[in-house]
Amino acid sequence: MTRPAIAARRVTTPGRPREWTVGLALGGLAVAGVLIEALLLARGSKLALFLLGAVAVGACGLLIADNLRTAFVAWVAVEGLAFPFIRYPLHHDVATFDRFAILAMGAALLLRSWESMTTRSRRLTIAFGAFALMYVLRAVLTHPLPLARGQPAYSSYQPVADAFDNVGLPFIVFLVAARTVTPARWPMMAKALAFLGTTIAAVAILEWALGFQLSTLSGYAPFIDPAAGVIRPSGPYPDPVIFGGVMLVCLAGTMYWMLAGKAYTLGAAALLVELLSIAAGLTKTVWVAAFVTVVIGLGLRRRISSRTLLVSLYSVVAVAAVYTVVQSSPVVASRVTGANAQDNWSGRVATWHEAISIFKKWPVFGPGIDQFIGAQAQVPQVRVAGIAAATSPHNLFLGVLAETGLVGALALLILVLMIIGIVRACRRRAKTEEDIVFGSLLLAVAVGYFFLSQTFGMLYTRPSSTFLALMLGAAAARVDYLGRSPVSRPPPS
Repeated sequence: MTRPAIAARRVTTPGRPREWTVGLALGGLAVAGVLIEALLLARGSKLALFLLGAVAVGACGLLIADNLRTAFVAWVAVEGLAFPFIRYPLHHDVATFDRFAILAMGAALLLRSWESMTTRSRRLTIAFGAFALMYVLRAVLTHPLPLARGQPAYSSYQPVADAFDNVGLPFIVFLVAARTVTPARWPMMAKALAFLGTTIAAVAILEWALGFQLSTLSGYAPFIDPAAGVIRPSGPYPDPVIFGGVMLVCLAGTMYWMLAGKAYTLGAAALLVELLSIAAGLTKTVWVAAFVTVVIGLGLRRRISSRTLLVSLYSVVAVAAVYTVVQSSPVVASRVTGANAQDNWSGRVATWHEAISIFKKWPVFGPGIDQFIGAQAQVPQVRVAGIAAATSPHNLFLGVLAETGLVGALALLILVLMIIGIVRACRRRAKTEEDIVFGSLLLAVAVGYFFLSQTFGMLYTRPSSTFLALMLGAAAARVDYLGRSPVSRPPPS
């Protein structure tokens, strides 16, 4: 039996009206804050801009708190088109659309109460949060190493800014997705991902056809391949690898929309446009990751079956047919079988050897975030087949091991194990055909991202890691839903 509501009458002491006192106090603080802000702005203080941004983020979070799910879907849908345009200043990444929107959604997340997580999702959240905390603390405690001659200098705040972008923002997106992207909300998120993938794919195809680069609006240099003699398109992002990492998650969303929503015609068209843009990017590892993602997403359900074999066979035939047509192109030959491809591989192998040497020199905590290039100058130089090492780790795990030492590598290993656990839980607890499709697509994205991580330092390819966090958050939300008893499970909206 519910207790009847009792209206409580507020009693005020004569001569001491609490409402007026509190109102005057808040009004005085607001006036003082505006005056201080104006004074700081007049003096050109960076603190004033920081305070102004914090107030704007808090105000936006307050506005979207009751519609966080809708705001999250809207951010995903327009992220690609907003990435190069909505920023201040225009040719820099001080205040960007992603930073503002994600922080506002994080603020909105704090303004509401949420149901507790189940054990599997809680473990993933703790592992993700521990890795993010370790990474940010290591960035704060980083002392920049001297760079070799010819290397461009960077701000001492860059390690902290990179740590915030590389792991801080993805962790917030993971939490927002884990709380809002329930199985009932995932179809709408999949449509947003399909729209995002189609729009950025169209931009990349136009860049390839017309020869312009949208990333230059953000202050980034176009990705020029000197051996192939072309500028490799990357859509609105500064690098083809970033574009490829985002596209893996968009492929998953598009395939879900096509299969679960039975939108076979439009879904197949969108999927074809996305695959064409990935092919135009001329990045072999992205090609392999996309191929694996499509084969697993379309061909795997509960276990390997004849469906898996048939999809694999058809995919191999399609790739072979396309390669037969384009293999005579000098650009394709340079990327696939030419000396440039061999040199790239040799340079990466040399880089991996130097990463191990950096770990041996700084075994516990590493030299710090963004210190790989500086640390290379303090270890023996390595050449493989006469090719010198590259100036980036070109491997996610070796990059974390080299820059953060054994502590960071163990935190990353625990996070990877928890990711494997959430993928396994999603697939084992699947009860409907829709659950099975989602589990296959989650596995496809995880495997595809793993392939990318073997030859690229994926922590430095924002916002691709942010969209991987979105997928993991949606998986955590689904595991929570499937793990609760029917009595305590909230009805689908």
